[in-house]
Amino acid sequence: MNSNSATQSSDLTVEKILRSSIRVSVTKTSGEQHYGTAFFFNFMINQSPYPVLISNRHVFENASEMSFFVNASCSNLSWAERCKHNEKKHLIYALPKIIFHPNPDIDLALFPMETTINQFAEQGISFVHWYLDESIIPSAQEWSRLLPLEDVIMVGCPDAIFDLKNNLALIRKGIIASHPAYDFNYKPVFISDIACFPGSSGSPILMRDTSPFFSDETLYLDSSRYALLGIQSRVFQHSENYFNNLAIAIKSTELLAFRNLLWS
Repeated sequence: MNSNSATQSSDLTVEKILRSSIRVSVTKTSGEQHYGTAFFFNFMINQSPYPVLISNRHVFENASEMSFFVNASCSNLSWAERCKHNEKKHLIYALPKIIFHPNPDIDLALFPMETTINQFAEQGISFVHWYLDESIIPSAQEWSRLLPLEDVIMVGCPDAIFDLKNNLALIRKGIIASHPAYDFNYKPVFISDIACFPGSSGSPILMRDTSPFFSDETLYLDSSRYALLGIQSRVFQHSENYFNNLAIAIKSTELLAFRNLLWS
């Protein structure tokens, strides 16, 4: 399997994070076409990475067809070389086999990518996308230390806008507006003050920490660490036609509920 191995937060860069998200086009059973964002993610199942695309339930629900572009390159090139030398491939899935979060009230779903990745790997081709993973989901102790006003970034395709030539999403910046240590209004969500529009649904929301830190007894002074805090779901509306830039994100810990579904 050619997805990246378990990610450490200190290994993440803006380039890798930018290459974690893609725009997805979904044709509903009603015939309507919708756009959203999905991001590549690795679960560790039986000590092996299991690659998936994560998005919202409302993005993938009732899909008769799903399509998206991926960047692909020769597997024997380094990551840096693959970022420079790759080509877009358009993948189309009829009646995609979506796995929904076991709690119907949680707006999360995933699409397994293992079969597709292995088919490309047999041809010596790897995707030039970075897989976020469980190692950057905050622990309960880490959640308890988080406070409002923390800087966050959202990587997605607002209004279905993305760099079509290079197949790259957009990065937006904001702050955590609600207290992240607590569930907002009895639900496992938090609120971000960040510009958000249709098409942003499914975008990963990450916190960037630029303070010095130790890892494996080494002091890092000029590096950044990232934590996956949530997945963008919906936005509060001031009126029918205006958004107020208060975005509702599902806490990333809800992703762990998929493990039992993938294990079986």
